[in-house]
Amino acid sequence: MDWLLFPATPAAAHGLRLEIAAFLRRHATDPDQVWAAELTVSELVGNAVTHAGGPVWVTLDWSDTRPVLGVHDLGPDFELDTSAPALTSDHGRGLWLVSQVAADLAVAAKRAGGKRVTAVLPVQRRE
Repeated sequence: MDWLLFPATPAAAHGLRLEIAAFLRRHATDPDQVWAAELTVSELVGNAVTHAGGPVWVTLDWSDTRPVLGVHDLGPDFELDTSAPALTSDHGRGLWLVSQVAADLAVAAKRAGGKRVTAVLPVQRRE
């Protein structure tokens, strides 16, 4: 599934988080565990909306056992730091939390500019 947030607003990000969470709950083996996947969606999409300053493309690929969330934007690339942030830090908690609950988290620069952040969500598909 694919979505385009344009304009990429906090309200659009919130609506998309709810939509993806509802989809995951319908199809996951344990709907009560979707909270961690919802946190991941919220953080990755929210970060793109807040920091990229342009359209945000979101994909959800559930062709394997666990879904893979992809968030593409045209903002600057960054180094993924999954170390625990300092208690006095104002930034870095969201990606650290995601790194703790997502099965895999990666950032890749896009050749034409921007970046793609991917995370394997911590839910499994019902059979």
